[in-house]
Amino acid sequence: MVARHAGEGPRVATEGDRGDRGVRPLWRLRVSLPARPARDGYAGPSAPGLQGHGRDVRRDAPDLSHPLGAPKLEAALAATRFRHQFRRYQALALEAIDRAFARGKPRAYVVAPPGSGKTVIGLEAIRRLGRRGLVLCPNTAVQAQWLAQWCDFQPQVVAASADPDAPADLLVLTYQAVCSLQAPRRSDDDDDESDLDERALALWRAALVRDGQAEAEADDSIAELRDAGSPHYQANIAYYRRQARLLLAQGDDREQVLSLLHPEARSLLANLRMSGPWTLVLDECHHLLAL
Repeated sequence: MVARHAGEGPRVATEGDRGDRGVRPLWRLRVSLPARPARDGYAGPSAPGLQGHGRDVRRDAPDLSHPLGAPKLEAALAATRFRHQFRRYQALALEAIDRAFARGKPRAYVVAPPGSGKTVIGLEAIRRLGRRGLVLCPNTAVQAQWLAQWCDFQPQVVAASADPDAPADLLVLTYQAVCSLQAPRRSDDDDDESDLDERALALWRAALVRDGQAEAEADDSIAELRDAGSPHYQANIAYYRRQARLLLAQGDDREQVLSLLHPEARSLLANLRMSGPWTLVLDECHHLLAL
């Protein structure tokens, strides 16, 4: 579902709703309850502190040396309250989220115009669900807004951070932190090509064959461009790498998708799996289509 004009309040679409097709949402928020993950031992990279709304948001966070743990966290979140009154449409959106999860839905979608208080809705959804919260957002400016907004939830007994290594029960990270791709392997030895490059070359070869070349002729054409150091080779291989990534991302092989990520991104994801379960909030989740 989408907001059709700036004066319309948020709407909530749950899993299974058709929604409207072909209309780009003005703003979208996705809230998910992932299943309890398996545990394994990796550590993610650190992230710098953020400034938000003219103040250092780190100063407003409680000084905790470790996460609260499930029972204490649930009690702490239950005792925390947003210090302002919810707008009517915010309250309606939160009620719709409550109903969705009460019916056993694993996720809910909220669509609303800019400036309607989406951050408050997401944080209150995390608070009500009573578990650790992980927010993913498109950039560091939005990241700072989430951290600053959490200061409006009092008392401040649950720590929030942009550092994935911090012992915080509310983490706010960017999509790039978990979706960064590793650079393609570069080598003069054909036998040392990366799996992604092999897939890219196969797609390029298939395109040349569709254009009427024989397979051997297509291989020779590609090799000639490569050996000459032609900019056309670099442009084409980059294009077909993107196509190969897209095909892998659309498939069902989880390990192949993870293999595309930078090692630090894979370590971060493993660390998050180890420290869950989380309530996952995807801010402006249509940005995921561009990753």
